[in-house]
Amino acid sequence: MRIGFDLDNTIICYDPAFAAAARARNLVPAESALHKKEEIKAYLHAQGDSGRHAWQALQGYMYGRGIQQAMLFDGVLDTLEQLAAEKHELFIISHKTEYGHFDETRTPLRHAATTFLEVHQVTKYIQTNHIFYCATLGEKLATIARLACDLFVDDLADVLFHKDFPQATRRIAFRTHPFDGTYDLVMAWSELQALV
Repeated sequence: MRIGFDLDNTIICYDPAFAAAARARNLVPAESALHKKEEIKAYLHAQGDSGRHAWQALQGYMYGRGIQQAMLFDGVLDTLEQLAAEKHELFIISHKTEYGHFDETRTPLRHAATTFLEVHQVTKYIQTNHIFYCATLGEKLATIARLACDLFVDDLADVLFHKDFPQATRRIAFRTHPFDGTYDLVMAWSELQALV
């Protein structure tokens, strides 16, 4: 089969890194109970325009210079190793701009992501010519269709249920909420391995 994966928050886990960076920048209280990326986003967005600006700047940093502080989700390499051994074709298809919002260093996000994947040995199983960075959501959906993915794994229901998502591709949601039961949901990479 041809299996496609989203990158951010599907292969790469940012939660501890976002929490640490937010505290280091004094964006959240030092003893904050906010530990997940989405919790930090909600906290900052609730502060209005200044909070939204701070969130975008934090994202720009984390997806660029700060990406090496992130980690792989548990089970990523084991699952990719098994899928590659079973001769599945594996792809990464990511909606990722070239540069981050409000990043004065102009760190190339795509280069930073590829370096992360190399350092963490993901490219042992998904070659760099099977990694696609898309400037827009529309381009991402078109790439999934062009590559004729049999399965696509993403953490965003907005991607999986977009009107232009290819109907021939089986949708697999990774840790996606809310879940309505109309598609496959996995909460861990070990579950994905079993599903495939």
